[in-house]
Amino acid sequence: MARALLLGVEQTRVEEKTMATIIQYTDRQTPQNQYPLRIVSPRNSSRCCLTGMEDVGEALTEAPWVLQYRRCHQCGFAVRLVVRALPDAQAIASLQSSLKGASLAGLE
Repeated sequence: MARALLLGVEQTRVEEKTMATIIQYTDRQTPQNQYPLRIVSPRNSSRCCLTGMEDVGEALTEAPWVLQYRRCHQCGFAVRLVVRALPDAQAIASLQSSLKGASLAGLE
């Protein structure tokens, strides 16, 4: 966490971890869909985005997530959507082992 002093007021800036994306947010270029290389999107969504979002390409797997690019067919606003989390195989195996042990011990 970084701290800065501005006009006597201390502000805290949280260092963000960003995920790689092909979306370039700008209002200086017209929206473009050049998937899978890049998508140029307006910086802000519009009302049309509530009903106008369409999937772009296939869902992508980036552990521990399944992701999908979506783009408004009217204004071109785009997002990278987390569709679901992938199951943690190690955690599942540990839970199964614990449940098996409890079942054998008669603790069902």
